[in-house]
This record gives sequence, structure tokens and C-alpha cells, in this order.
Amino acid sequence: MFRVSIAYLNYVFDDPRVLAFLLSSVLATYYLAKHIPGDYMPWTGMVFSMTMLAISRTNYIMNNIDYVIFNPNLTQPQMMLTMKLVSFCWNVRDGRQSSDRTSQVQKDRAVRTMPGLLEFTSYALFFPGLFSEPFLDFVEFQRYMTGANRVGDKGFPQGSPTDARAPSTLPKQWHPPGPTLIALRKGAQGLLLVALFHVLTKRYTVNILLDPNVTKTYNLPSRMLILHIILLTTRIRAYGIWALSEGICIATGLGYTGVDPLTRQPLFEIIENADFWGVEFSNCPKQYLRSWNTTVASWLRHYVYERINATRNKSGFAARTATLAFSALWHGFEPGFYVSFMGVSVLQCAISGMSGFHSQDLMVNEADKVITDLRKLMQNNHFAFASRKHSSSFRNTTTVLRHCLWAVMSWLLCQSLLDYALVPFLAGSLTNILKVWSSLSFYGTAVVVAVLLSTRGSHLLKASLSARELRSRSLSNRLSLVEKKLKVLVKWAGKQLDGTLTNGKRFEM
Repeated sequence: MFRVSIAYLNYVFDDPRVLAFLLSSVLATYYLAKHIPGDYMPWTGMVFSMTMLAISRTNYIMNNIDYVIFNPNLTQPQMMLTMKLVSFCWNVRDGRQSSDRTSQVQKDRAVRTMPGLLEFTSYALFFPGLFSEPFLDFVEFQRYMTGANRVGDKGFPQGSPTDARAPSTLPKQWHPPGPTLIALRKGAQGLLLVALFHVLTKRYTVNILLDPNVTKTYNLPSRMLILHIILLTTRIRAYGIWALSEGICIATGLGYTGVDPLTRQPLFEIIENADFWGVEFSNCPKQYLRSWNTTVASWLRHYVYERINATRNKSGFAARTATLAFSALWHGFEPGFYVSFMGVSVLQCAISGMSGFHSQDLMVNEADKVITDLRKLMQNNHFAFASRKHSSSFRNTTTVLRHCLWAVMSWLLCQSLLDYALVPFLAGSLTNILKVWSSLSFYGTAVVVAVLLSTRGSHLLKASLSARELRSRSLSNRLSLVEKKLKVLVKWAGKQLDGTLTNGKRFEM
């Protein structure tokens, strides 16, 4: 696969300087990881890798070459190479740390023995991950190369957690079916999605919303629907490319994690880049982002957010903001990238403060409730609710309808706001972003500002009421304390007066 990458790079670019530039990044990172000790090594490797990526992007901009994320130019392999080099530096650093200073995930991915230069270069320029995800850590690649992920007696990788759930009904020498059919299925799926993208992109592009007459031709709901179709078309392109890349990895056996105990089919979960249902039918921004580009999201979480978090010794807004800024810089220099990531961050803050959406995932996943309620109705035959005998069925049906309505409304809200926040990713320049948002009547900005103001106002009102209640409580406590002191003083004065009167009587006698 390493030789395939070399041949492919020479064929596509037809310029030996491109391969030399990529190899220089690989060799320099290997030297840094091997010879620089201490905790500064991974930070140095991260800065170096991002600098090389910035140089490649600047070179294309200065030469007036229009680069897009999915075009096969130098920036795309450099992006993938940056992920591998940054993760390798951190994994080497984790391998040098004591066990009490690393988490369980870091222990599993730690590189405790420095690999040879040829092995590391093979990992960095491995063909299935050369131009697109999936991204794998060096340890996973090493297991694949050494055969450590080969099937065991029951078809599970040796040492894999999946081995613990091996069904006892399987024969002892049973092996899972080969990955050829799964790889072909992924490849066919990718080709169909790419073909569908080429059909849709002829009609649905962001240029529709840049047309000044779009507001006269379509009303606001129609423009919102067009926006959703445009972003769906863009996602279809990503789905297709990722499916092709996953098919290549599956064909080589890379990413094998075990066998599904129910279907007895091989699993390749660690190379999946997106959950289609989790993205397209999500009613929660956090779930949407978790389901999209999962390998990059995992890379950002483990090698950027958690590392920044560890230096601060606490979680906070600064770590999230720095991670979003790093992600935008990794994607490119276009202003739309930064506006999109900033918009998503503000959107998450706004929705997290909405009344009724407070949960671990910001929004309650009502789809699960709908399925659960429907299953109960089907099992109990709760559809004849006309009589009093089935009054409980009527209440259950009402609950199902309420959950369905909530699921649809939350899905519309989530998807429309995320479409508004992510369209700058396609618009690019600030001028185009303002034009697109203007054609959409700034509906997303209005909703987010209204939510922020309402939640801020409610928080201020609650804070003022709490302060007033606290002041009233403190005043009542003070009054009660004064009252107690007065009672003590009155008792003392009464005793003194009684003593004085008693002494006076004795004096008179």
C-alpha cells in the first residue's frame, strides 16, 4: 500500500516536489518524536504539522488555485497527514508517561516502543487513508500490519473486547465470512451516492441563494427547504467518498473489530465516518455533530480538547473555543469555516439554555420515546380507546402523539438552525455569507438572539428573585435575632427590677 501511495502521488501531481514536501513532514515529525523528550514534544509536533499544512494552503492561494476540500490536491493529503503526525506525537508521549498519569484510552493507544522509519512512513502514507478518512492511530495500524487483529478460534480478534460476547453456539473453528462482499457493497454504495451528488449538484448549489431575485421567487419556507437540500447534496458527496474509502479499508482487512453476535457478520466500526440516521434524523445538535465525521471528531477530542483541558486542569469554555479554532484552522483559511464553527458553538449555547431542552444531550431524543410508546400500544392492543374501558389507552395514545409532535418540531428546529449555521462553510467569503443569510431573512440569527435574550432574561429574573429572597431571609433572620436579644434584655431588666424592689422592701422594714 505504501508503494501504491507513492505511485499514485507521482501520477496525480506529476511533480516530485509534492512527494518531497510530504516526506519532509514525515521525517521531521519522526525526528521530533524520537529525539525530543518531555511534555513539549507533542506540542512542538502539533505546531510543526499545522505550519506545514498552512504552507501548503498558502502556496495554493498565492498561485490562484481554487482548492476545495474534496479535490485531490496537496492540501487534502496534508490534512490527513497532519492527523496522523499529531496523534503519533501524543501517543509516543503517552508511552513515556507512567500509568497513573494517563487515562485508559491513552494507555490503549500509547506507543511504548519507537517504530522504525520504514514502518512509520508506511503508516503516514498508507493509501486507504491518504486522501480521505478514516483515520486510525498508529497502534491500530501496527496491529493490522503484524496480524494482531486476525480472527481467533471463534472469529474474534485476539484481545478484542468483542471476544467477551462470543456466542457459545458458534463452532470452535468457525471463521467469519470474508470482507469482500462488504467491501463491494460499500464501493457500490459510494458510487451510487457520488452519482446522485452529480445529479443534484446541477440544480442545487449555494448560487441559488446568492441570486438577488431568490426572495421574490420563493417564500421563506421554500428558501429554507432549498437550503436544506443544498446541504444534503453536500453531505451526499461526503457520504459517497467516505463509503469508497471505507470499502478500500475493509477490502484490506483494516479496521476489523470482531463479529456481530446476532448477524455473524464482520464489524468494521472504527473506520465508520458518519452515521446517516444520526445526522439526517437528529433533533439534537450535539448528536448531529457526534454522528458526522466521527473519526475527525474523535481525533479532535482526544488530541486537542483533552490535551488543552489537561493543561488547564479543568474543563471550560476556553478549551472548547480553542478546539473549534484548531478545527477551523485545520479545515482551511476561508472565513466561512470560522463563521460556521462559531455559529455552531453559539447555537449549542442557545439551545442548552432553552426551557425543556435540559438534558445530557441538550435535547431529549424523542424518537426513542415514540418507538417505545408505539411498541407498548401494539403489544397491549391499545387502539380501541372510544369507551371508558380503554381510557388508559387514550392517555397512552395522546402521549404517543405528543411525543411524535415534539420529535417532529425538535427535528425541524435542529435541522433548520444547523443548516443556517453551516451554510457559511459553502459560502466561503464574508460577502457571500451575508448575501446567503440575507436571502434567508436572517431567521437563524433572529431565533438564536431571541433565545439567548429570553434565557438571559429568565436567568436575570431568577437571580434577582433569588437575591431578593436571600435579602428578605437575611432581614427576617436579623429581625428574629434582634427579637431574641430584646427578649433576653427584657428578662434581664425584669430580674434587675425584681431585685431592686425586693431590696427596697427590706430597707423599709
